[in-house]
Amino acid sequence: MTIKQPLIAALALLALSPSASAAPSAQQLFERAKRAYMHANAESSLKLLRRATKTVRDTKLAASIELYTGLSLLIMNRRPEAKAAFRRALRHDPTLSLDKERFKPSTVALLESIKAAARGTLVVTANRQGKVWLDGVERGTTPLTLQVKIGKHRIQVRAGAARSDVTVVIGAGAQLTIPAHLPTSIGSSAPPKAKTPSKTPKPSKATPSGPSRLWTWIALGSAVASAGAGVAFGLLAKADHDDYMSTRDYDRFASAEDGAKSKALLANVFFIGAGVLAAGAVALFFIEGSARATERHDERFALHLPLLPTVAPGGGGLVVDLRF
Repeated sequence: MTIKQPLIAALALLALSPSASAAPSAQQLFERAKRAYMHANAESSLKLLRRATKTVRDTKLAASIELYTGLSLLIMNRRPEAKAAFRRALRHDPTLSLDKERFKPSTVALLESIKAAARGTLVVTANRQGKVWLDGVERGTTPLTLQVKIGKHRIQVRAGAARSDVTVVIGAGAQLTIPAHLPTSIGSSAPPKAKTPSKTPKPSKATPSGPSRLWTWIALGSAVASAGAGVAFGLLAKADHDDYMSTRDYDRFASAEDGAKSKALLANVFFIGAGVLAAGAVALFFIEGSARATERHDERFALHLPLLPTVAPGGGGLVVDLRF
């Protein structure tokens, strides 16, 4: 019994260990599949992509997975399955395209032909009847159902002076309902309110101003500038990370990843600096405020000793006037 108990405890710890039970994410599987595709290992890439499809949640990532599924199937000469994968990719992201310099012209042409033939359904409704304009062309009156090419479209609904204008993106095989709201009246018909004579504000008494909080404003301005630099480097780091995630050029992986890490580090440094400067500005605010209060207190309780000459019937003299 003394030997079995430690053995059972060790097995339980092994089963609960995160490294033993953690599975690669859909993003990790996709990155591995991309590397396999770049090395012309289509079968390995396809297996990894199918595993990623089971756990993916992000729409953009799902579109990329289906796109590379179609590319891998083309290498394996499974053209009908590749076309079906391209259609699924365009359902997730109708803006997908292939770089003409990195992919074969036949592959680029196949994706573009599928995109041109794909359609989505737009259903336009409104709270009252109006004319529907699709990309600047009148198509009918509400309610209206249209079969349109996939991608971005501008939908306008007009009824007299009332307008509704919206831009949408629709994927392959998708149906999108657009509920337009047309106001029943333009502008307000209520009579203008009578103007009441305004009272002339009394001039306020000028109060002596003390010294400005110069160092407080300098510290605060530096904190804002540092925070702005942190935001800028953060956006640059995100752009490099997105390039790293979406690039199809294997040679750009390392440079994009290094760029994202270095810019993220700079962003963190600037954010920390902004926090320190902001804390310093708060401290200077109270320090300089205390100095101003001390000066005002000294002015208020200053001792005045004017000597006033006096003349009396019995002679003259000096009177000391003490004021606090």
